Amino acid sequence: MYNNMYYKVKVIFLFFNTLSIIYGSTRIQTNYGDVEGFNYEDPEGNEYGIFLGIPYAKPPLEELRFEKPLPPDKWNDVKETKQYSSDCIQLTRSDIKNEISEDCLKLNIITLKESKNNVNGYPVLFIVHDGEYGIGSSSFFCYKILARNFASQNIVVVTINYRLGAFGFGSLDKNEMPGNYGLWDQRMALIFIKENIKFFGGNPSKIVVMGLGSGAGCVGALSLSPHTNKYIYKAIQISGSIFNGLSSVNNILTNETLNLASSLNCTTENINFKEIKECLKSKYINEVINGVEKLGKKMNNIYMAKFGPSYDNDFFPDNYDNLILQSKIKIPTFIGSTNLETLNYVLMNDFPSINSIYINYKQYSRFQEKDLYEFIRRYFTSKHHHFYVDKKIIEKKIVNFYKDLVISERRNNTDNLYLICLIRLTSDILINIPVLWEGEAKSKAGWPVYMYKNIFYNSKMFPNDIPIKGSTHGIENYYIFYNKKQRKFKKSIKDVKFAVRYLKTLIYFITDKSLFIGKRKIPKYIRTGEYLEFSTEIKIKQHLYKKNSEFWKDYRSEYHYDLIRNVPYTKEW
Repeated sequence: MYNNMYYKVKVIFLFFNTLSIIYGSTRIQTNYGDVEGFNYEDPEGNEYGIFLGIPYAKPPLEELRFEKPLPPDKWNDVKETKQYSSDCIQLTRSDIKNEISEDCLKLNIITLKESKNNVNGYPVLFIVHDGEYGIGSSSFFCYKILARNFASQNIVVVTINYRLGAFGFGSLDKNEMPGNYGLWDQRMALIFIKENIKFFGGNPSKIVVMGLGSGAGCVGALSLSPHTNKYIYKAIQISGSIFNGLSSVNNILTNETLNLASSLNCTTENINFKEIKECLKSKYINEVINGVEKLGKKMNNIYMAKFGPSYDNDFFPDNYDNLILQSKIKIPTFIGSTNLETLNYVLMNDFPSINSIYINYKQYSRFQEKDLYEFIRRYFTSKHHHFYVDKKIIEKKIVNFYKDLVISERRNNTDNLYLICLIRLTSDILINIPVLWEGEAKSKAGWPVYMYKNIFYNSKMFPNDIPIKGSTHGIENYYIFYNKKQRKFKKSIKDVKFAVRYLKTLIYFITDKSLFIGKRKIPKYIRTGEYLEFSTEIKIKQHLYKKNSEFWKDYRSEYHYDLIRNVPYTKEW
């Protein structure tokens, strides 16, 4: 198995453009009607059925906008599912890469043709795309790569679209417009898969949900909600968490939605949420996009996304911590991140439409301690009026911690010191510590949790003028998903070794196979705090981000505010 996987990954890297064959049609009968996809044969002769754009809900148009999704209507004619559907509405025009439409609640299924011959069905990998809850689509994932990396291993693959931005996460009031529509969409997709995946060779009792970035945040949400966790067998969260600061703050989302409504002339002096909602329903798509762009594409904080998950007393009937503790369904979870998550945001301006932490290349050599202080002042201490101490003390404490940490780790090398401090600080707040704390909370509550850190990178994947290189956000896309729009670079044998080991770990987790590092079975995080470190080899280590986590736990206790989750802190948590 190991050698076979090594070969398959190498084929993808070196021979991606070699002969593959798309031929004929393949028809499946679902509970809603027949769908007709197409056949795909990879260079090794494996045959797959590809179904693109299957509707899993009614189009959320007109009166269904800002409402929970409804099941799709049944169809009598054979529905052709041979092309990706339109993308859901993107946050701004600069984010639009393909045709967009509100009629976007579609999913895609990739299955090995032999899968339909298995009576029990094979595991299902249900992938939620990322994009800071406002950008992206299921078409990001190349079906050929998903076929060869996952479906070839007898895994049925599903990718989905869901509503984004204001359409998916706009929130006014818990009664009239509570938000989280994008999460309700994902629930509807899970129900559709639960009911129909057996026709495609999948096992409806073994749905493994996986996401990267905000997609991983969605996976965290799906694993907590009693509306969705019953459909999930396992969860994989790559560089994302529901504990991220954006996902904990309702007033930010309410204010953004009210500001949008005001820009669209949907508000009056006497706020009436029902009237505002009806007014927003009446607006054209272009008007809504214009409203978002008028207000500014970026949040004036480091959390970037204008819209995202929120407490609504419905999808989330309680806070995240209590949902973890109360859940009788304890989903096995594989969760982790890279060590320099925000490097691509800070130095390479990924997601430029919403990226608020980018440092222009002209500032690299000039970024000094005073600039780090200014960053902390602008995004943290100036925004939180709950601080009852001199804010300069707080700023100094944060700067000194990261400066000492980086100098110690780099053995007194001070090149680009404060740029690295900025990357480490923002990586911790946006991803690393939320991921760790979600994993810890689940582990303490008895969930089987497997944690990891990825430190692998190839310096050739970065532009030459980037002064700092490392394992950054989304690096896994180059190896397990691959997209033609990604930066091109020549892969080495080290890339192949990393890809094989990382992909093998995912596949073994999905398919319930035991994975050993040497003679040791991969450990759960509980008690010992052990985790996997991925590079060209896999190592078992302890105390993931221990110093960083302790710093932020002490911080919230001392100042009664949790900057990681962006909420006031109480000891009841």
